[in-house]
Amino acid sequence: MATLRYLNDYELYTDASSDHERKLSTYGVILEGPDFQTIKLSSQVPYDSNIEVIEAEALVAGLDLINKWGLKNVRASTDSSRLISSLDRPNGKESHRLSAALKLIRKGISQKKISLILVKRHMVDSAHKLAREVLHELRGDINEVRPKPQTQGRKSSPHN
Repeated sequence: MATLRYLNDYELYTDASSDHERKLSTYGVILEGPDFQTIKLSSQVPYDSNIEVIEAEALVAGLDLINKWGLKNVRASTDSSRLISSLDRPNGKESHRLSAALKLIRKGISQKKISLILVKRHMVDSAHKLAREVLHELRGDINEVRPKPQTQGRKSSPHN
């Protein structure tokens, strides 16, 4: 029996994070498949003051995963409107690093590897948290990564 593969069986979420004071940049990539299969990837990358560069490189890392798995028609989500705008206009004055990443992303889109959509921040929150965890580890403030204990408030009853 053949397995049917539906359009957008796989979802890709990417986000980036930077610490400008310490000149650190990281990204998080999450590829989710059917049946709750999840691949998580995070990395420190060379610092760039333009977060759009790191966002683009996160998407390129996601494309690498997609290529390794032989996937097509993956829905990729980003919260970077600047990245989307850069893809829509011809190469201009961007850095060589950004230009190279944009070229790879455009190729992935033209080959129907991904369809890129702009989403609100909470839609890529898990990828953002992954990038922030790496950033906190690099800075040595690992305590910030652990979730804060939740305090339980007193519930009021209608009899009080």
